[in-house]
Amino acid sequence: MSEIEVGNANAKGEGKRGWFMGHFVGGLISKNNDVEVKFSHHEAGDNSGDQLKRTDSHTLTMLVAGRFACEVGGIEFILEKEGDYVGWGLGVEHSWRALEPSTMLTVRWPSIPEQS
Repeated sequence: MSEIEVGNANAKGEGKRGWFMGHFVGGLISKNNDVEVKFSHHEAGDNSGDQLKRTDSHTLTMLVAGRFACEVGGIEFILEKEGDYVGWGLGVEHSWRALEPSTMLTVRWPSIPEQS
């Protein structure tokens, strides 16, 4: 049973912008270098600000609830049905904004200490 961890993503991600799994998180399973997972809540109008660029990891973000816009590689995608997602690879510029109150699940791999 040494490979079992139970928790709450909201509680575990507190103070880490919602990230509850990755190299920077404590825990038996949640601390690892293979993947980062984020469970985040955004009010309407929240946005990423300037263009973001993640050159060393792949990313997938999925809508749990709400309506959310992601601009990835210069193309805007509107996520509006539960389960809608967009993913991108290394070096792709991206930004986002919540069109209404939204809950998102984001996965990034690998988890690289220099970039969190």
